[in-house]
Amino acid sequence: MNNTDHLADSGISISGKVDIDFGKIMERIRRIRSDISHHDSAVRFTKELGVELYLGRGKFLSKSSLEVNGQVLNFHKAVIATGGGPSLIPMKGLKELHASNLNPGDGIPRPYVMTNESFFNMTVQPKKLIIVGPGVIGLEMAQSMQRLGTQVSVLGRSGRVLPKEDDDHAIIIQNQMEKEGVEFKLSVTEYVSVELTGEITSNGLPEMLFNIREKIDGEEIVTEMIVDAVLVATGRRPNVNGMDLEAAGVEYDTRVGIKVNDRLQTTNSKVFAAGDCCSTFKFTHAADFMARTVIRNALFFGKDKMSSLLNAKNRLLILG
Repeated sequence: MNNTDHLADSGISISGKVDIDFGKIMERIRRIRSDISHHDSAVRFTKELGVELYLGRGKFLSKSSLEVNGQVLNFHKAVIATGGGPSLIPMKGLKELHASNLNPGDGIPRPYVMTNESFFNMTVQPKKLIIVGPGVIGLEMAQSMQRLGTQVSVLGRSGRVLPKEDDDHAIIIQNQMEKEGVEFKLSVTEYVSVELTGEITSNGLPEMLFNIREKIDGEEIVTEMIVDAVLVATGRRPNVNGMDLEAAGVEYDTRVGIKVNDRLQTTNSKVFAAGDCCSTFKFTHAADFMARTVIRNALFFGKDKMSSLLNAKNRLLILG
């Protein structure tokens, strides 16, 4: 198979011009995700790795015990790794459209109102996509979709892209994406409302009227945008509710997450935490580092520190 065949299998064909088969691209992504899903499957952990697995909602009973589906489990050490979930912005109509998009039921076409968890479920290419959130995930998806042929608008409140990153780098990235056709509205003061217009676009997706309030030249104006897809990429919230953490003596905040020290111990020295449920850095590489740290500290009397990751990130090595 030559390079052109590989591209065609990916949904991209070149015959004098580049043609995009969006449905095929998304199908390939889902196929690859399915191929690697075994690594996180219950079967692998139970039959291949010998892990005892209890499926259900765990709730702490004390500082050294918890209950799953009526069975009490006592522990010497425990790790909370419940992760996080995407958060929706407060906006009239958004929650309802997002919910109907997840459970259409009656088969009526729905517009795409997505988070990072549902983004790759798309089968039809949107004509106009709004991405709320100019962070890493938002910009990654914005550039990808713009290059595939969707008109993308990125919205934010801070006046700039990548608000947690270096100013100079952020400007370079924004300038490049603007050259590629991405539109930016970064001085939004309020996400007012989103509602269906009653119209259906040529791609079969219902239109939405997306209203925002933004500050332009010192004045606040209401801007109306007609789109057929919305991606909310404004961050993730920690999964900390429903575990009775109080019974275990584990302090937490519903917005920030579980409180841990530099060795990833919670306020209960027997209980550790790792990943999005307790981390400011909600990325896979950070969760991986935290998991390794917890294993060493909880099981092998290690003294590894979360700050080692931060120090490594900021370390500059000069040779010569």
